[in-house]
Amino acid sequence: MYRFADFTQRANDALNYAVQTAQAFGHRGVGSEHLLLGLLRDKESAAGKALAMHGATPEAAERLLRETDGETPPTVLSPADFTPRLRHILGASVSLARGERLRLAGTEHLLLAILHEPQCFALRLIAQAGVSAQSLREE
Repeated sequence: MYRFADFTQRANDALNYAVQTAQAFGHRGVGSEHLLLGLLRDKESAAGKALAMHGATPEAAERLLRETDGETPPTVLSPADFTPRLRHILGASVSLARGERLRLAGTEHLLLAILHEPQCFALRLIAQAGVSAQSLREE
């Protein structure tokens, strides 16, 4: 289990689940789509609640990820395998938290950073699941 210093425990859990998910799918990198699954998994987190209120489920996102990216034998990954876009999302989430004068970024900051990254795969999964990114942003 990795410890990400600028993030709350729930955000750390989502990031670790992202690594585990990418490994289980046999993917070569950890991207925003894997982080989305980590956020969806914790239905009690701010991001998990917001996503669930809009009808997003981990099962649907996982199915869409499987259909889009496929699945191969498991791999071994670490935070060194975060995609550049995911690294950008993490930095943006910390900036959002600091803008609110918070020391740590939470799941809500991770989700907001995803929603402000127009080219990320997670945003496409959200749209394919029939969830409006605009309504999530407003919430």
